[in-house]
Amino acid sequence: MRKINKYVLEWHDSEKNTGGVKAKQDAVTFLKKDGFISIEVPSSKLGKVWSSFWARYILRNLSGIIVIQYPSGKPFLRKLWLEAACKNKKLKVILLIHDLESIRFFNDSKYSDVRQSEFEFIAKADGLVALNERMKSLLVKGGIVKPITTLDAWDYDNKNPIIEKKDYQRRICYAGNLRKALFLSDLKCKTSIYVFGPNSETTFSKSIKYMGQFSPQKLPSHLNGDYGLVWDGVSSETCKGMYGQYLRYNTPHKFSLYISSGLPVIVWDKAAIAEFVKKYNVGLTISNLNDIDNLLHSVPSSQYKELQKNVIKVAEKMRNGQFLTTAINDLIKKID
Repeated sequence: MRKINKYVLEWHDSEKNTGGVKAKQDAVTFLKKDGFISIEVPSSKLGKVWSSFWARYILRNLSGIIVIQYPSGKPFLRKLWLEAACKNKKLKVILLIHDLESIRFFNDSKYSDVRQSEFEFIAKADGLVALNERMKSLLVKGGIVKPITTLDAWDYDNKNPIIEKKDYQRRICYAGNLRKALFLSDLKCKTSIYVFGPNSETTFSKSIKYMGQFSPQKLPSHLNGDYGLVWDGVSSETCKGMYGQYLRYNTPHKFSLYISSGLPVIVWDKAAIAEFVKKYNVGLTISNLNDIDNLLHSVPSSQYKELQKNVIKVAEKMRNGQFLTTAINDLIKKID
């Protein structure tokens, strides 16, 4: 393949200590290691607005490939950047999808116009990186004909030592925004679940133990369980509600937090990421979280050690940015 210039738009989100922000930061880190040049947007609000209005001028002399992470910034500002990049006929534009907001917040047939509007917007790019095959299928069914590759799992820039469990105690860790983890309130199990994250004023069931809030960089060193839990929504019986149903299409960043740290995972069996878990044999799937006691007692120490071996192999890939760089470079071959 001929040598081409490769750029990545580096947008600084105002939020701090969240998985979503780290996912974008890590993407830039791994792409820069792969030879991409950062086009950095100022971090101040005024700087973001100013640079967005001057986006066409900033990008005017570039040629090659540019990766823009979606969604980044307010809708009007992200529109300015995408349109500016598309106006430059010497640039091929790749959108790296972190979330589809029309699916996440408006997952109802009565909001079909919202979905159509978002799909029409992202279809302006020359190519897309979807989170997984299920999201790719959704985009294709929605009428997008541009080339699409899949990420499958987020990479995770994790400087902490990989956890090597010596004693299998069947304990679970959960990291996330506890305000929307309402399932923790009605969970009926004896298994100890150690939770991390903001908004700890949430009422928990007796098996829950709150462990505090840490930055994404420091959190891996505090994960003292045997498994990492990927679950969302209002119920422990199934993942339902707006956030719960989104797991059918989403690839949560916390999944990579757990795996890159050395923890096998427990995920909802209907989540998109469940396919990854089965393919690489890095964890367990479950339909009703209240059955967790029985599930864990059915897993002997020998099986857990096998899961751990597989997790460590995938963790090394995540720590090296392999999933992202593979998806991006495969897409470049299709659109260049």
